[in-house]
Amino acid sequence: MIRSILATTVAEVRTEQAQPNQIVSKSGNVASETLLLIFFGIAALSLITTFLSKEFHKKREEQDVRGKLNRIPCPNCQFFSKSSYLRCAVQPKLTMTNEAVDCSDFTSKD
Repeated sequence: MIRSILATTVAEVRTEQAQPNQIVSKSGNVASETLLLIFFGIAALSLITTFLSKEFHKKREEQDVRGKLNRIPCPNCQFFSKSSYLRCAVQPKLTMTNEAVDCSDFTSKD
């Protein structure tokens, strides 16, 4: 009988001693989970920022290309035709290119 009481008491002491360790290990898990959450949050934020910056640069390049195309005077020239075979009767190689911006043969339709 005394042995069973002692065994019970020893078992209770062991469980009481084990419980504070479990609490410490739980708080350790909470800290590691918090660190993981912060890490993945920063990783997600950096991916979103990278994607948005690429989209911004892509749109900027498209605007630059449109701006360059708007400076090409070919559609306003009297030698320009809408034919797909021969767009310009005077300088067909320069038609609708960046070199056509300073075309010496440009003559306005007006």
